[in-house]
Amino acid sequence: MKKVVPTIDQPMTEYTKKYKDLIKENATKYYENLEVKTGVSETENHRLVSIYKEKEADYNKKQKKANSIKTLRILLIVLSIISCIVGILLITSAVKYKSLNVVFLIVGIVLIILALFSVVMIIWKMNAVVNIRVKKALEAKKIMEDALDVCWKQMAPLNSIFDDNMPDEILMQTTPSIEVDRGYDLEKFAYMVNKFNFSTSNLNDCSSVLLVKSGQIQGSPFVVLRTLNQEMYNHVYTGSTTYTYTTTSRDSDGNLRTVHHTTTLTAQSTHPASRYFEDEQLIYANPAAPDLTFSRGPTLKNNQNEKQIEKFIEKQAKINRKRTDKAASDNDPNTNYQKMTNDEFESLFNASDRNNEVQFRLMFTPLAQKNLSSLIKESIYGDDFYFSKEHKINRIFAKHSQNFDDSCNPDRYVSFDIDISKKSFIDYVVDYFNNLYFMLAPILSIPIYQQTKPFEYIYDKPYDFNLCPYDHEKFSNCLDQSSLKNSKAKTLGINKTSYVKTVGNFDIVDVTNNAFDMLNRVDYIPVTAPDGAVVNVPVPWYEYVPVSKTTQVAFFKGEGTTKEVQESISNQLNSSDISFANKDTIFYNNSVVGFVLNKIIDKATSYPQVDNFFKEFSSRYLEGRNANNQTNNNQVTANNNQTNTNNNQEVTDKGTNNQEINNQATKDSNSK
Repeated sequence: MKKVVPTIDQPMTEYTKKYKDLIKENATKYYENLEVKTGVSETENHRLVSIYKEKEADYNKKQKKANSIKTLRILLIVLSIISCIVGILLITSAVKYKSLNVVFLIVGIVLIILALFSVVMIIWKMNAVVNIRVKKALEAKKIMEDALDVCWKQMAPLNSIFDDNMPDEILMQTTPSIEVDRGYDLEKFAYMVNKFNFSTSNLNDCSSVLLVKSGQIQGSPFVVLRTLNQEMYNHVYTGSTTYTYTTTSRDSDGNLRTVHHTTTLTAQSTHPASRYFEDEQLIYANPAAPDLTFSRGPTLKNNQNEKQIEKFIEKQAKINRKRTDKAASDNDPNTNYQKMTNDEFESLFNASDRNNEVQFRLMFTPLAQKNLSSLIKESIYGDDFYFSKEHKINRIFAKHSQNFDDSCNPDRYVSFDIDISKKSFIDYVVDYFNNLYFMLAPILSIPIYQQTKPFEYIYDKPYDFNLCPYDHEKFSNCLDQSSLKNSKAKTLGINKTSYVKTVGNFDIVDVTNNAFDMLNRVDYIPVTAPDGAVVNVPVPWYEYVPVSKTTQVAFFKGEGTTKEVQESISNQLNSSDISFANKDTIFYNNSVVGFVLNKIIDKATSYPQVDNFFKEFSSRYLEGRNANNQTNNNQVTANNNQTNTNNNQEVTDKGTNNQEINNQATKDSNSK
């Protein structure tokens, strides 16, 4: 029987009353379960970290003493040099000026003696003290580092188990309505392409996928897509030059006077330049209201109070009434806007460019209107989302997600201190949940989306590749970009991929990196100087010349966590004789391994050495994976058998004990 997943009917209310605290509780429990699983004790770590901090404090204290004596030694050396110089000058003055010879001579001799005494003290006494203190500081540092190493070793099992899928697991545990995949699930990719006419690739040549992650809400798929984008714009360059000129004038006495002037002349020149930026959007597919299109953007400013919001609603309601009257009075069939009776929702959501009033009202029921009004007014991020619907495809662009790192990199939790690690883990999971939840909140606010069942679709793997084209682009950006860029490139590059072939678990892909060379150029702009002369002012600028390079890469899709995949194949990959691959470019990310190929492979040509390696490698990986699974299953069975044996023994022991008690009771009764 299929499990019934509860819907999220009021996203803002449920977040405040339930999910806000529940996500933190679940993250805490999840981390504590990892502690139990790995056998890492908080108490023991606290003890070891306490020892480390004591050793660190001792080292800092001794290092401070060593630094202070070094500073004193430098000061004495400087004073000795100064005393010696002053003493020599005084003695010289005493010889030159005989009236002051006695005083200068005595003071000079005293200063030289003090300088020599300081030098002797430095050599005889202070150097020994410095050496002793430096030695003690180095010994304390070694002890501190050893104590830190013990902390790292104690935390090693926990640090090694962290995975990039953990925040999603906790999110799904907290909100079962939201399911998130590892990467872009091929089934959802095929479903969105075939049923919703979603693009089979990131078609924009000026953008490249940095992150892609799919999921679903009550069966309807969504994709989170972060891209690196490039655009040309007109950049204003400024140049300057120093100009000198003279003027003549008569003073009050009638005399001619010449004045020299210096001024800075500036000029500007405009030329096309390239700039780069990242953005993230959520794409959601649902068949409800299939003919409807609309868009909306933020309407409220941050920190507006209730009175300010009411005033805005009143003002916007007047505008909407006029818009309705205008649409009703003209004969344009494209302007059929009709204001809804709920002025608050109509003003706050403000989707006035909608094309179908019937389907708009079908979609935005009274509950949907209430949910979205609450979200716009009460969201923890404020009214920060753009929402557009293009028939069956919905797009959400939320400002709060643009600067959030949702890569779930597990290295952020790795630490020698379990308190730091735990706090980092819990804080990130909470932030990750909030980021995705409030991106999805506009979708969750519309009940018809969760009530509309998606098309039945059987995934029959219509594609040969193991990873979808969006993932190909994403993982191309995980490679060392210097291995992909043209040697002349001086800007960031946009990676575009083209699928070549699949061999075993490997996808062979062409990656074209598009960037720009920047050539120095100078414009000479005529500028009129104050004296009327025309001066050519140099304005340096850059000419952006497109350059590109196509490199072939191989992506291997593994199973399990990234670290499990890395442990399974890293030794095999590094020890293999693969002259056709660049081993220096190997990376591991999200259970995928990738590297640059030195040999160009095409669909038509067969390279037995390369194909055989990929096939044998995939086969050995699967055999090893199956063997590990069998070993794990055997271990689980052995543990279960041991548990049953212990339970049986416990029952037997209890039965024996009960029998002994009964026998003893009978003896006691007979005795009486």
